[in-house]
Parts: sequence; C-alpha cells; structure tokens
Amino acid sequence: MDYEEKLEVVRWLQKHNDDMVLTGSLMLKLRGVDLGREQGDIDLLVHIADVEDKDNLILPPNIKVEEDPNISEGYNVLKRFWYRGVKFECIIAKDNDELSREAKDDIKGVYCAQIDKLLEAKRNYVVSDTNEQSRKKHLKDIECIERYLATKK
Repeated sequence: MDYEEKLEVVRWLQKHNDDMVLTGSLMLKLRGVDLGREQGDIDLLVHIADVEDKDNLILPPNIKVEEDPNISEGYNVLKRFWYRGVKFECIIAKDNDELSREAKDDIKGVYCAQIDKLLEAKRNYVVSDTNEQSRKKHLKDIECIERYLATKK
C-alpha cells in the first residue's frame, strides 16, 4: 500500500468512527517531518471510555484483526488489525483533550494529533522501552521532530 492509499484508509476510518486521530510516523510524514524511514504501521488515537466498546469500532471489510493485542509496548492498543498487508493500531488516548475538535488538525482531509503530544509520548517510550532497537528508533524520531519544530519557531 503506498502513501496515498494509506491516507485514504485513514480517511475512511475517520469517516466511520468518531474521535479518531492519526498519530505516529504517517502523521509526521503528512506534516512534512522527515524521519528518514518508511512508516512500519499506522497509529490512530481513539477514545474509548470502556474497553467493551472496542467492538463498536467500524473497520474496513475483509481484514485480519488480532484478538488480544499486546499492550506491553508502553501504550494500550484497543485493536490491532492488518489491512492490505499494513498493520493498523487503534491506541487508547490517555487524554481526551487530544481528541477534541480544537486539538485536531485537518491536514489534507485527515484529522491529526498534535505533534507535541507525540513528542511527549516518544520521550516517555524512551524511558520505559526495554527493546533497544525500538528505543533507538524513538530517540532518532525525537531528534527529527525537535529539528522540525525548531524550524517552525
């Protein structure tokens, strides 16, 4: 799936589900932040008051859903699924303010999370991540994001 196709799937998901914003490496690419790597998966923040509501997420037809997503990565994955060979993760937002209309940026028809919230999350991952490869990736991402933000001041 190419970049534009990934964005189309995100638009479809956001059209069919309230309170969902794009975050992670695809969101950074959409904002013009060059991480020097392709997006390995698509991360979406969702607000779910009760974990039982995970069955209310509307997903594209013909997808493979992981029933018990691994939540040991420093964040709670409500639902993880694969669509056309790409992994999507619906991550429970820690702060409902991240999903408010004022907090969402509409970029090319995609609702995106705030970049500073992602930066904060990555800084937390670096402290708690026990996987050295993942930790290095987050450290590099933090450098790229900080460099990008410095150009915007």
